[in-house]
Order: sequence, then C-alpha cells, then structure tokens
Amino acid sequence: MFFLDVILSTILIRVVLGVLVAYRGLLRFIFLSAFLVLVVYASRQLQLALTSLLVLTLTIPVALLLLTTIIPEIKRLSQAVLSGRLFWARAVPENLISSITSAVMEMGRQRLGALLVFCQRDDVKPLLSGGEEILAAPNKSLLLSLFNPKSPRHDGAVVIEGGQLIRIGAVLPLASAEGVHEEWGTRHLAAAGLTGQCDAHVMVVSEERGVISYAAGGELRAIHPASEENVRAAVVEALGLSVDRNRRMRRLFFEVFLWMVALIFSIAGSYTATQLTNWLKNEPVDIRSFNADVRIVNLPPDLYVDDLKSTSCSVFLRIPRTTRLFGVPNLAVTVDLAKYPPGPVTVNLSRQMLGNIEWEVDHFEPTQLKFQLVKSRTTELTLKPMLLGLRPELRARRVRVTPETIQAEVRSTQWKDSTLETAPIDLSSVTVPGTYNFNAQVIVPAVIRYNHGADKVPVRVQVEISSR
Repeated sequence: MFFLDVILSTILIRVVLGVLVAYRGLLRFIFLSAFLVLVVYASRQLQLALTSLLVLTLTIPVALLLLTTIIPEIKRLSQAVLSGRLFWARAVPENLISSITSAVMEMGRQRLGALLVFCQRDDVKPLLSGGEEILAAPNKSLLLSLFNPKSPRHDGAVVIEGGQLIRIGAVLPLASAEGVHEEWGTRHLAAAGLTGQCDAHVMVVSEERGVISYAAGGELRAIHPASEENVRAAVVEALGLSVDRNRRMRRLFFEVFLWMVALIFSIAGSYTATQLTNWLKNEPVDIRSFNADVRIVNLPPDLYVDDLKSTSCSVFLRIPRTTRLFGVPNLAVTVDLAKYPPGPVTVNLSRQMLGNIEWEVDHFEPTQLKFQLVKSRTTELTLKPMLLGLRPELRARRVRVTPETIQAEVRSTQWKDSTLETAPIDLSSVTVPGTYNFNAQVIVPAVIRYNHGADKVPVRVQVEISSR
C-alpha cells in the first residue's frame, strides 16, 4: 500500500508541477500568496505593531492585485482543459517543417503578405472572427494559393493546429498602435495583438518589404537574415518541435528532474502522512459518553416493534484530548429490520450503525437491543361518541355515529379495547329537545394503523335530545 500510495502521489504531483511550469502565472501567484502569509504570521509572532498595521491596511489592495494576476492564467488553464489540450502532445510530421519553411520563404521573395497562426495550449477560437473552417495539410502550394492577392481569403490569417490547417481568412485582434515601429502594418499589429492574449505563435510576411517576422508573447521580431536555416528554426519553434539535439537533451533532463522532484515529494509526503496518522492513533484520548437515538428503518409493513425498553442508548467515543468539541454531536443508531422474521429479536450495536463519524467507538450501553417483532392483527373497532355539557333537564335519547365501526390494524399486544371514542362533543348550546347533527373526529392512537397511517377518522354524530 505504501508503494501504491507513492506511485499515485508521484503521478498527481507531476501533473501539478507540469501545470505550474506551463502556466507560470499560477506559480507566481502561489509564491506571492505564501510570502504574504509569511509576513502576516511573522508580524503577529514578533508583535511588530507598525508592520501589522500596514499589512492589515494593504490586505484588500494586495488581494485584488493577486486576483488580477491570476485571472488570465485561470482563463488560459480553463480553456486548455475544456478544449482537451492541457497535456496535448503534438504529433506533427517532420516533412511539414520543410513545406512551411519553403512556403514562407517563397512568400517573402514574392512579397505576398501573409499571417500564419500556430496554436499552442490555449484555445484561440474565442479570439478569432471571420474566415471559414477547413481541414487540410498545410503544404507549400496550398499556402501560396491562399495568400495569392487574387484569393478571396488572402487578407486573413491561416490557423495551424496539430499539424493541420483548420481555418483560413481569420481576423485577429489588433494590438495598440502606440509605441510601435513605423514600418509595422496591420498584419504586425494583429500578430502582436493575438500573441499578447494567448500563447499562440504567429509568423508574418510583410507585403511591402517582404520581411519575415516572428511573434510570441506579444513581442514581434524580424528574422534577419531571412535564411532558410533561420526561417526553419522559427517554424520549428512555432510548431513546438525540437530538432536540436542539445535542446532535446535539456528538455529530457528537465522532464526527468520534474519526475524526480515529484517522486521525492511523494515519498516524503507519504512517510510524513503515515507518521502523522500513527501519532494521531497513539495520541492520548478521553472516553466521552454521548446520547444516541435509536432509529428503526425498513420495518415490513405487516410487522411492528413491541416491548422495546428504550428508544435511545449511550455511545462512548475515544476522542483525542486536543480535540475541541463545538456543541454535542448529533448521533443516531440506525437499526435495519428488513431481514428479521417475526419473533424475539436481539440486535448487537456496532460502529457501522452510527454512520460516518471521525472518532473511534469504545463501547455502547446497552450493548444490545432486545424487542419483539409482532405481526399486526386486523380488528373491527366501534366508534363511540363522547358527549359533554348537556343540561340536566335534557337527556340523549338516541345517538347514531356514521360510520359506526372501522377496520384497523392493532400494532400492540397490550391493546385490548374494542372501541374508540370521538373527541368531546359540546352539547351546552342545546336548550330544547330535538335532533342535532355534529361533525366530529376520532383520534387514532399510535398503536392503531388505519387507512394507510391516517391519524384521524372524520365521523358524523346524530343526537336525539328529549326532556327528562
């Protein structure tokens, strides 16, 4: 189990490290938050009055500043997760580099204005407008024809994702024109604008000068000299490939380093968690008593519980002495009677009957519940009216109850009566002989089950009053 814990923890930590490396803003946010917490803790521990006051005053501005730094990274991360490219491995054929390199250099020689967007992890679709979606391999002849001045989509950008051409004629967001080079045109502003809002890379070919430029991270640089080697290196970088042996070795070393860090963290963390768990188990405890209600569940409809001495019990829990209880825990012992036949029943109370509690159970008092499971019997009960307040000079000559009897289930061995009385009917308002009708009700005792559990029976009482 220890090795399984280490393996799974290593994988999870490696995933987290990969996210932090790919989205550096998250890492900066964590470091800044940790530093702020450390400053707050140190100022309180060292009782630095002025520092504590300043930290308290700057808490809200600093918190807002941290939020503004983390929101763009969270947006990028959510877009990568939703688009399925959080850990996207690019499978781009090597011959694609030569095709794009040759096409870009030819467009530079012919001074064909061009914009080539290379998607990375971020989803660029929300930032684009116009154009149309296609799916094709971006070879040299196709790229040259798309950016030919006679092509209807030559003014827009082509979007390359995973080695495939997925969109043509796309319109990119423009960067601000303030402080930019005079020779920059609309295509250059579009490249800077898009790369400033996501991690895409863009290659630009100037229509006026034929200069090939490369944009990433909101910054634009001209490829000079525009040799095949330099253009090829830019295409390799845009596609996320690495043909340089030293660069591949550095990436491999970095991957191994991240896995080693994850392994070290997982081993240390698993060992620490095991020791902490053992320490908590061996921590001095107090045995405390709490009252728990007994709840009967899944009782068959034709059975009832009889002779249950108590509907509660005492639970003794082993609680660490350092634990502070805020209020009395609400405990209940659940007894499932779905599989018990009629007759005497003895239920041994166990830890599982308490549900999810964080403490160890020492024992119960009582340790068992004993009762009878009895089949209910159907009987006919007579409904009897209860008359009150009749004047002395008058008497009830005849009384009729509708209905006169009911069929009900008796769920108690102690119940021997065959009648149920109505709620008191007040006759004090009757002053002269005659026949009177009253609406009344019979309260059904808990041990009687009538009409699927109804607790009242509506009745009509007719009383014939005569003089004495």
